[in-house]
Amino acid sequence: MDNFQQNTSNNNNVMGILCYLGILVLVPMLTVKNDDFIKYHTKQGFALMILGIIGAVLGSTFILSILGMVIGIFCLVLAIMGIMNVLAGKTEPLPIIGGFATGLKI
Repeated sequence: MDNFQQNTSNNNNVMGILCYLGILVLVPMLTVKNDDFIKYHTKQGFALMILGIIGAVLGSTFILSILGMVIGIFCLVLAIMGIMNVLAGKTEPLPIIGGFATGLKI
């Protein structure tokens, strides 16, 4: 693998990882336009961010705080799974939110 391909691969890994770090999904969303791999993970990460926001809103109410914590832990697990997929070069949908994410028009 030549140096250019290796740098491109490293850049894809960094951008792919950013997709699963909450609001940082906006960096690849706004900067990477022509890479299908990054677009796929951007959609997954955006859906995950939406779920995280829902969990945070639910967690802010006293009655639903436990549900919010469960959603937060679930989001953490999904983020780790997404990062592992990026590092493995896979485009596998995340459980539960993957189907919704692939339908997003971003």
